[in-house]
Amino acid sequence: MGLKDISSLHDFNQGVVREQFGREWPKILANIADPSTDPKTKRKLTIEVEVVPSEDRSSAKVMVKSRSALAPVKSDESVIFMELTNDGVVAMSREKEVQPELDNVLPMKNGKEA
Repeated sequence: MGLKDISSLHDFNQGVVREQFGREWPKILANIADPSTDPKTKRKLTIEVEVVPSEDRSSAKVMVKSRSALAPVKSDESVIFMELTNDGVVAMSREKEVQPELDNVLPMKNGKEA
């Protein structure tokens, strides 16, 4: 087994830093693009390198961990109405009003059907 000089982050654990960055970075980009998150919230990508030397200091165990901190999904607010019935309390919500389809409406010219 040959030894390789470790002179950059890319050399740790056969390139695991690059691999972990590549896994976390798309999560951050997707979170930024998600319209249900706050665009002003900071996102964070953390790569942690821990080095634990052996007792005789001739070697060390290297552990690389990564994590991302994303913006949470914004909360959504609505109102419910409660009513006491013979079966107990029931909750109801108001349905959104929907514009009816207007495909079958004839165009009007000067206030009269064309």
